[in-house]
Amino acid sequence: MRKIEAIINTESFPELRSMLEDKNVYSLSKHDIGSSMMPNKSSNKKGVFLSKVEIITGDKDSNKIANMIARFVVEDGKIFVSDLDEIIDARTFESKRDLEKVDTKRSRLVPLQKYSMLRAEKFYDSYRDILRTEYRIRSFSDFINYCVVSYIPLLENDIKRHSTILENRQL
Repeated sequence: MRKIEAIINTESFPELRSMLEDKNVYSLSKHDIGSSMMPNKSSNKKGVFLSKVEIITGDKDSNKIANMIARFVVEDGKIFVSDLDEIIDARTFESKRDLEKVDTKRSRLVPLQKYSMLRAEKFYDSYRDILRTEYRIRSFSDFINYCVVSYIPLLENDIKRHSTILENRQL
């Protein structure tokens, strides 16, 4: 996740907001910062009203959004882009480091695999505390590994039992 900050003309904010509505923007805020006392070259007004915009977006969309904002930035202005490493819930003080769920690997899965992974993820999210304390499972990937490693011996026993039954029938 990334945070994009820029100073724009206040008049252009509605147009920027409507352009960003179609994009993958998680948060958009505007702060009026007053009037620049420099004369506006496009009109005879004494000052230009400015606003600071802050946008939270995914890593893959940040360049597109920064380019979109660039046409609204005041003369000689800058666009600041910074990485967001952590988010803290103000109520619970729970910290999240994996801010953006990137489903690049899961997007290549067939629908049944996607369903299985989403179901496993939902189960993990529901029982995360119990899995951490009772089973020492610290992450979703640990949970998947635990499920696979726990289930393989059961599956092996079933296959051996099934093949033994088939061998006995052939005799």
